[in-house]
Amino acid sequence: QMGLKPGDEFVISLGRKHIKLQQLGAEDSDDD
Repeated sequence: QMGLKPGDEFVISLGRKHIKLQQLGAEDSDDD
């Protein structure tokens, strides 16, 4: 696909969790 290295999927899933957390806490959104 985009030359993913082992572990990239893990990072992507962490990123998705982070995005979900940001959406859940969107009302007190800091620009982090």
